[in-house]
Amino acid sequence: MSPRRAPVDRDKLVEALTLITPDAGTSLQLHDAIIAAPDLTLTIDGASTLSVTVRDTDRKLARSDAFVARSWAIVDGVHFELVKAAKSGNDVTLTFEDAVVGAMRRDKKTYRWPANSVTQRELLVQLARGARVKYSIDPALARKVHELVERTKGASSWDVAGTVTSKVQARRFSNGKRLIAGSDKWLLARNDKALVVNENSGPWGPVDFDLDVGRRASTATTTVDSEKGLILPGDLVDIQDDFPATDGKWMVSEYRHGLTTTRADVKLIRAQHLLKEPKGTGGPGEKGEDTFLPDQAGDPGTAGSSGGTSAAANPAREKMVHFALAQQGDAYVWGGNGPSGWDCSGLVQGATAHAGRQLTKPSKSQWATCQAAGVTIPVSTALGIRGALLFRMSGDPTHVAISLGNGSTIEAMGSAYGVLVAGGAADRGWTGAALWI
Repeated sequence: MSPRRAPVDRDKLVEALTLITPDAGTSLQLHDAIIAAPDLTLTIDGASTLSVTVRDTDRKLARSDAFVARSWAIVDGVHFELVKAAKSGNDVTLTFEDAVVGAMRRDKKTYRWPANSVTQRELLVQLARGARVKYSIDPALARKVHELVERTKGASSWDVAGTVTSKVQARRFSNGKRLIAGSDKWLLARNDKALVVNENSGPWGPVDFDLDVGRRASTATTTVDSEKGLILPGDLVDIQDDFPATDGKWMVSEYRHGLTTTRADVKLIRAQHLLKEPKGTGGPGEKGEDTFLPDQAGDPGTAGSSGGTSAAANPAREKMVHFALAQQGDAYVWGGNGPSGWDCSGLVQGATAHAGRQLTKPSKSQWATCQAAGVTIPVSTALGIRGALLFRMSGDPTHVAISLGNGSTIEAMGSAYGVLVAGGAADRGWTGAALWI
């Protein structure tokens, strides 16, 4: 049975919400009149907003200067500017926008930067200073702006900043206190102290995630006890749940809170999700082929279970080939040296050792050793010799395989394939070959 929650102290939760109107500095406390949970949304996508609906039976609010002159709301020290008011009977709904964004929208100074006259960062700094807001801007935004930039009719400093950053896949947003602009890499690498998140522990709820290799950013969501104070967009979060997929540093992209509730929803982002080659524990490793392609494994019917009929040049080389063929079906493991998991150079090392002349991994070292020993041969020749070694030393990944002499190879190809007989050896970009055995 779940423990009973303490009653929500409605006044306590919204007591920090204050409306500042221009008439003689009047400060109206709104929490007594609120009839629906104020909706606070802090975000890095656009402007953060606060929506409040109050019952204004005595028309105290309607008769104030709040709707005819600039007014503000303050929530836990973060300032918002009134941008919309809607009255329906005795109820008034007020919509506020982040005050930093509001200041940049109001800035009407004339700006014109000829092509190549300023860097991206210099331009953003000028916009922030012109609006008299604090700023934190990525030093790496140091390239010249190659086209003319000027304020067009209806545009604002906020709009111009968005155009400049979007062209270099950077972000611009306000955390309620300052303009922040930069790449996700810079934002996540800042030295700001990160909030530690442990799923279902302390103030934090469950951590859910959506990792998609096709999207610019990975996303996760959680909830937090709202009485811990606001979490601002751009704040850093360190997830420590021992889940390899989510552990590490994230950035707050949205904080949403109905101010009369005890929980707030938090959205997090970090860099695009990448699927890395699994690492083994066998020492130096090879990445292997990192993409599973149609027909990459060849036609087993062509090569046959024995790997073809080409004769080996000597018994030791045949012994090497038979050892490698016996490992078919084993897993590919980065750094693997057997007995049940191999990378490409690990399989060659095991096969050559079985034949009496070990060739130490990784593949770059194996190629260098063959060169030093004077046993290199043309690739075209190796394709017809059972037991010859085929190397690819350019690009990434480097790779080594054992020729079966009939256009096929036996090799530890990659995590998508394991150890197999592969066809089409002549078309796979080998850069060198050798007869080690």
